[in-house]
Amino acid sequence: MKHQVFLGGTCNGSTWREALIEMLKIPFYNPIVSDWNPEAIEEENEQKRISKYHLYTITPLMTGCYSIAELMHSAHTHSGSVIFCPLRYGDGKLFNEGQWKSIVAVGNLIDSKIRQFGELHHVADFLNSEPQ
Repeated sequence: MKHQVFLGGTCNGSTWREALIEMLKIPFYNPIVSDWNPEAIEEENEQKRISKYHLYTITPLMTGCYSIAELMHSAHTHSGSVIFCPLRYGDGKLFNEGQWKSIVAVGNLIDSKIRQFGELHHVADFLNSEPQ
């Protein structure tokens, strides 16, 4: 099945995916699996290849930088079909000022290649209005 949107971004127990999925009326691929193994990586790469949009939502539960690297890679390989949704507050946590400035700078760096939204309901509105 071809998915309309790949749901990339912060994991670590973040609840943004569940919140967005409730609002979506289009097919999506959720890459969260219980066992991150070579098969799961291969499946994720295939879903990125066939999905119309790549969404990267970054929340304060982010502990590593791989989602940022994925965002940058997708912005350069799938220009025009990447959505960035940084959430300053989420899951009971808040990015500190320095962290938030860095997240905003990442978005500014690739702004001409992506769409940016500051709230999940704006992402859902955009995706649900797109022809399938």
